[in-house]
Amino acid sequence: GTTIDKIDGGEFATKSTLYVTNSVVDDTGLYQCFAFNKHQTAMTSASVFISSVLEFEEVSFITSDKMYVEDGNAGLVRCGSQGSPKPEVTWIGLDRKYISSTNEGTAGLSSTVEISFPIGPLFLNETGNYVFTCLATNQYRGVEYSKIREIEVIVGYPAKWVNGTWPVVETTKGDSAVLVCRFSGIPQPVVSWKRNGVSLPIIDNKGNSNHVLQKDGALLIVSAANSDHTLFTCTGTNGFNSAPKDIEVIVAKGVMSVAAASGLGIGIILLICLILLVMILLYRHSRRKKKVDVAVSHNGNGIDSVYANCKAAEFLKEEEEAKRLAEQERLREEERKREEEERRRREEEETERIRREAEEAERLKQEEEDRLRREDMMTRN
Repeated sequence: GTTIDKIDGGEFATKSTLYVTNSVVDDTGLYQCFAFNKHQTAMTSASVFISSVLEFEEVSFITSDKMYVEDGNAGLVRCGSQGSPKPEVTWIGLDRKYISSTNEGTAGLSSTVEISFPIGPLFLNETGNYVFTCLATNQYRGVEYSKIREIEVIVGYPAKWVNGTWPVVETTKGDSAVLVCRFSGIPQPVVSWKRNGVSLPIIDNKGNSNHVLQKDGALLIVSAANSDHTLFTCTGTNGFNSAPKDIEVIVAKGVMSVAAASGLGIGIILLICLILLVMILLYRHSRRKKKVDVAVSHNGNGIDSVYANCKAAEFLKEEEEAKRLAEQERLREEERKREEEERRRREEEETERIRREAEEAERLKQEEEDRLRREDMMTRN
């Protein structure tokens, strides 16, 4: 409604009121009032925010409480919040001149606000020196709601694969196997495993698993199965990144490794040949024995005795030769087994050597970090 009042001196005062009835959320906005006569025009404005109890949203943070900066690099400290009404976000203990940007967005009545400022370059020996605090606040019906978040800046470097059992691991069905993956990085990467893209370990309905994650990040296959004859992936993860590495596992069928199974195949072939040879010798001996019997029937007992003795000696000689050949084959089989055991021993020694080198590298790195910290403390003192 509008009213006009006369003021002394011939001037008039005009008062106008805008009524919003049955207000809805869409009526939220900036309202402007204009007054004008033949001399000039005047304007004023007012912001109106309309909400309901159901549309209120207390402030919450949408950015992490940890920030990672790679050694020697600069970074941007960010603090973001959302809520309805729109929250106000400020740094505690910092001059507002450090706020480099404010990004605002809305999703329905919920508004998001983010503030940030640059920091750095930062170095590894300064880790832990940077903790920043931001405050997010909004108000509803005269009540103030606020939350505080501390943001820790962590200086380090990304996860990187160092060494391990790569790229192929051979084992035998039913045997155990250990897959090793070692990663470097600060913070220390956490190692996880997948088989064909499915996370391990898989727990059965009895609470057991055929795959056990070791304390050092290695994966123990308790009893290799046909399903383990596939691609495994180890991943090292810290606040900077995730670094995956693939390992192919070959599970030999039966109870032997691929090399041993190949050797056994050759041994079986030789054994079959030896059996055939013995059968041929026995057949020849049988035929000769028949000839001896015929000779005895014509020449008498004396000739039969001499001839039989000769044939017996010949048969014994052939039998000894067959035994000698069998012994040679047994010795060759034992030699193949010794060579296979030696190969496995060398593989285990190589794996152990790689593990020791990784531990030594980690120890040297830790000593270097300690030395840098001590030098930094001495410099500051």
